[in-house]
Amino acid sequence: MRNKILFLLTAAIFSIPAMSQQVTEGSLECLKNEHNLNLTIDYSEAIIHYMTETAFAEYEKDWNVDQKEILLKLMESATENTKGLITFGIDIPSKLSITIIVHSIQTNGTWSSSAIITNDKKETLCRIDGIIGKGGRIGSVLNLIKDGSKSTGKALGKFIENSI
Repeated sequence: MRNKILFLLTAAIFSIPAMSQQVTEGSLECLKNEHNLNLTIDYSEAIIHYMTETAFAEYEKDWNVDQKEILLKLMESATENTKGLITFGIDIPSKLSITIIVHSIQTNGTWSSSAIITNDKKETLCRIDGIIGKGGRIGSVLNLIKDGSKSTGKALGKFIENSI
């Protein structure tokens, strides 16, 4: 009996991040015939380690240098976790773009974000809210953020793969 309860609690804990993601505007139907998405990350609303992005960039001098690597980790993880359905890239031929809007990055690197898919006319086709990417346990501030970026890509990729 105790093992059954432990199993159910464990299953519930690990399914919470997946359940928290949801399409809150439009639909993912726009991805049925499109296999490439241009990816950008928007930190304009982000609170990073209890600071605005500008303040965090002053505090963490390598922030601007590491942003490309952070983007690449998210992009590669998202592509890998859609299992070939979608390729996320930078300036790739596509009629669609996806912008990750970062709401917060905690001190352990955990990300809270949303994603907006737009067409070439900048019209919103889909909004996904509740994307959580777990940060790391050990490492520098930026390495923990990179762990969270990779986990965010994984969460987004799996959500898209399971939804289309």
